[in-house]
Amino acid sequence: MATWSDYFSLALTLLIFAGVAYFASYIYGQLNETKQWSKERLQRKGVNISKTGVSLKRKTRLANREEYFDATQRKVVKALNSARYGPAGESSMHEESPLAR
Repeated sequence: MATWSDYFSLALTLLIFAGVAYFASYIYGQLNETKQWSKERLQRKGVNISKTGVSLKRKTRLANREEYFDATQRKVVKALNSARYGPAGESSMHEESPLAR
């Protein structure tokens, strides 16, 4: 025959398991809310995340291949012109870039 301590132990064990299950479901719900909030925020910025991948919205679209290459070339030349040549500490920023020749 079960005594009152057996019933108390059973009730305490079930209460602990119920508490752990509730805590796990609460954490799961909070993570889903955070994921949904982040997804909506990224969509407002133009990043769409789905099961198949990520897509980005661009404000401008280059009309053809030539415009794409021109834009890429301008960015590469701008990056190279802003690079420093020579050892650190020397002021070589005002010298003519080798690309400008």
